[in-house]
Amino acid sequence: MTLNGYIIERFYSTIIIIWQLLTDIRFMEDTMAKQVRGWSKPDNIPELIGRKRVDLSVFRYGSHIPIPFHEDFAAANGGYWIKRGETQDIVLLLEGQEYSARLINKDRRDAKGDTLEINWGFNQTLKKLLEQRFVLSFKRVSQESNDNNDENIISEDETSSGVPEYIDFYQTDSPFTYRMELITAPLFSSIVGLRDYLLEIMGGYVEARTNQPFGREASMRNTFARIDNLISQINWLPPTVIVKWSVGQGNWARVPWVAFLDSRLTDTTQKGIYLVYLFREDMQGLYLALIQGVTDVVAQPGITQAEGRQLLRQRAELLRDNFRQLIEHGFHLDNNINLQSSSSLAINYQYGTIAYRYYSQEELPDDEALSKDLYQLLQTYQSYIANQESAVEVVQHTTPFVMKDKVAALIQWISSQGYIYEPWQIAAYISALKTKPFVILAGVSGTGKSKLPHLVGQATGGVTHLLPVRPDWTDSSEVLGYCDIQGKFRPASVLKWAREAESQPDKHHICVMDEMNLARVEHYFAEVLSQIENRRKGDYGGYVSGNLVSQSLLEEDKEWEHQVIPANMAIVGTVNMDESTYGFSRKVLDRAFTIELSEINLAHWQGEEAPNITNTDLWPIEAWYPRAIRLSELESPTQEEIQTIEQVIGALTDINSILQPAQLQLGYRSRDEIALFVLHAHEIENSFVTLSGEKVDPLDLAILMKVLPRIMGGSLTIRQIVMDLLSWANHRGLSSEAEVEEIVSRWIEEKRPTVLKGSLFPRTAARLCLMWDRLTNEGFT
Repeated sequence: MTLNGYIIERFYSTIIIIWQLLTDIRFMEDTMAKQVRGWSKPDNIPELIGRKRVDLSVFRYGSHIPIPFHEDFAAANGGYWIKRGETQDIVLLLEGQEYSARLINKDRRDAKGDTLEINWGFNQTLKKLLEQRFVLSFKRVSQESNDNNDENIISEDETSSGVPEYIDFYQTDSPFTYRMELITAPLFSSIVGLRDYLLEIMGGYVEARTNQPFGREASMRNTFARIDNLISQINWLPPTVIVKWSVGQGNWARVPWVAFLDSRLTDTTQKGIYLVYLFREDMQGLYLALIQGVTDVVAQPGITQAEGRQLLRQRAELLRDNFRQLIEHGFHLDNNINLQSSSSLAINYQYGTIAYRYYSQEELPDDEALSKDLYQLLQTYQSYIANQESAVEVVQHTTPFVMKDKVAALIQWISSQGYIYEPWQIAAYISALKTKPFVILAGVSGTGKSKLPHLVGQATGGVTHLLPVRPDWTDSSEVLGYCDIQGKFRPASVLKWAREAESQPDKHHICVMDEMNLARVEHYFAEVLSQIENRRKGDYGGYVSGNLVSQSLLEEDKEWEHQVIPANMAIVGTVNMDESTYGFSRKVLDRAFTIELSEINLAHWQGEEAPNITNTDLWPIEAWYPRAIRLSELESPTQEEIQTIEQVIGALTDINSILQPAQLQLGYRSRDEIALFVLHAHEIENSFVTLSGEKVDPLDLAILMKVLPRIMGGSLTIRQIVMDLLSWANHRGLSSEAEVEEIVSRWIEEKRPTVLKGSLFPRTAARLCLMWDRLTNEGFT
């Protein structure tokens, strides 16, 4: 460890010890009336409901309220006790603003008592404010999450940063309105050694650029790397901000820099807005500046460099209205920055500058003054980003969302990215996901099964997770988790992603189980399959599954016992038909929509022109919610929808009469799912077409997905069922196998198409031809 590093570590340790001593003294003065895990209540603070220690839950959704504190919230609500299963809207007062939240008594079937929760997971503005105020706690959350240790990130018995932070809830004169006060750890501290590094750069860079070869061994590069390391360790650097620096690419830069990029706005200095230390070419001074990324603007096709610079200047002048408060902190908001360079890039920097503060080499301030300026500019930068995100949210909720138009644009965008799918395949995927959160994508290798969920998520603002299935999986430990030898629960990927989705209720999350049948699905996925069928209405809309973890856990792990698949999460499995290890049982197929990506057109390789899909086109989470999960729950169906449902039921009744001899009939669940799939498909019926523009019947697809996978075997009964279904799908009576052979022979002569033209259900009929052919040649289908 360097001397500077040792001094910094000791400095931070001293600050933490002092803060903890002050906290302990404060808590000694505040005798605790009660204390349960992360909640406490000093008995000498008037109107206090309770004090919540900041932990992971605060940033995800809010907090579980321990039973001893239920009476305190009831008292604050005018004596009203929230009933089990009830939700009450509440108002939180913080820093003079009102924020909406909910008080929920969750109906946990496996819980003996009430489960009270204060929830603001849906309030993105409040969540972002808490992230900004509790910087130390949130920074560690993000760091440990990136290290894949999120099962232990700030548990309710831990502090988030070594320094405890708290939220105090106070009752007001109005029931269900609480005042919040934030108790934050000391944040600002000087960057010890910053001034020395800046002076070292200004004192040696000209000599290095003039006399030293450019390369990794150059001493000046080490100086920039050390300043990067020093700044990256400061406790008040937001976790979304990364530090980058440059002394040139291939040759020494005439104006080197150290930049601060917030990943929510930009990850490169070529675009967006970011903070930067810009060194003058003569090294007689440097600027701390807020500037625009210049490359993407100046290098636009069709404009000259002069036009690009003028565009940068115009944008800078417009953006300055958002940063007027910097003037009182010594920053300039004008066009007078001068990097003393004739470099084209340096001149571009000057045109792109929004705000700046100049430091001369001779009068460079001390570490504390430099740190305060950087801290102030970072805080203003963060506030600007938060305001921009809030503005985007407003646009998202006020712009009319027309499902059929959005799906059509999505299909066009996917094609423009160079990926080939039939439009009906994408439409069927969306309709199936909306109907049920479990879809299987089947097909030969290389047809884009794993890529489709990613593309849809990318274009609609969703989140996609990928979990490759391994052949040695024999239980759910790799999916949900397991208890180690000490009894400590170790959650696995799907359970963690379910929690992540629950903490981001405005985003649609997809878990892709890749190569799902490399192991027996019934072995490693049984609990998930069962709980998908145990769905109920969620607290905020949509439907949530039953609890995924059935075993009894230690007290500190109890929260995992209540984890569900939230309404904004779905599971997609992929299956390579050409290298399958295990077949799916009827139980699995009955619980999923299976979409086969088998139509391959190698001649189609040119994509379409991309539509303008931007952040303001993100799909609201409600677009993914089903209208119901049972037909009996369908609200206010139109007369046309009633006719559609009756048409579906009529077709399924015919099918059941054919399946009955083999006891393969469809049940009520399958009936409801097929009917709801067809209703959801009708919302986007303009997208149920082939690449050549031919219409595709959603009911035909539903039969293909939900009925035919049930038919397996080689018995005479199965043979008769295939013949009868082919006769029905063709809308003609086939009284003998010879007539069936005639149809199948014609299908083979036409090179086994996926559509048997002239049939009532052409795709179903074509698949039945394939099944009959296998029965004839292999004795099994």
